[in-house]
Amino acid sequence: MFLITAWELQILPLISLTFFRGCQCMIPAFIMYFVYDFFFRLLPMEVNFLLIWIFALADIIYCLHPRYHIESSRILDELSTDGTPSLVGFYYTLNFDDDELVDRKNNRSSLGIGDFLIFNLMLLLIVPSGSSMITKVCIAIGHIIAIQIGQIATSWFGCYFNQYLLPALPLPVACFSLYAILLNAFVQY
Repeated sequence: MFLITAWELQILPLISLTFFRGCQCMIPAFIMYFVYDFFFRLLPMEVNFLLIWIFALADIIYCLHPRYHIESSRILDELSTDGTPSLVGFYYTLNFDDDELVDRKNNRSSLGIGDFLIFNLMLLLIVPSGSSMITKVCIAIGHIIAIQIGQIATSWFGCYFNQYLLPALPLPVACFSLYAILLNAFVQY
């Protein structure tokens, strides 16, 4: 907690914040790698895709159901201090120091640790284990682009409908599914 307070008060340098955010992305990657290796790898690919869509539906229910929506808003209000969000358990996708964003009320676009777990699982599902490193890198770059397109679409819907507590998984999962179908067709062609 001391580190978070020190970043918010700008006592610690920005490089330590960058390191913290990097760790916040990498720890779920390592966790999901082990979970995938012991569990998801043994399941058929169709079951894995079904589980990802179930996670996306659960994210929709959690973010848009009125009871959970009020709870999420309350938690985000408690985590923010003086209009600047706290860093506990979230990876913020917007720059809160930007003057253009100050005018938007309730603008708290963030990704939770669970979102990173699902994104990492999606990557592990489509990377073939016996392929070359160049193929794996190309597939990973395509995966990142597909996820980013889904995130941009989610952000656009939030701005368009003036709703900023949207689920982070459904549109990236849809883009990922389309990418996986196209990748499979390309590999088999």
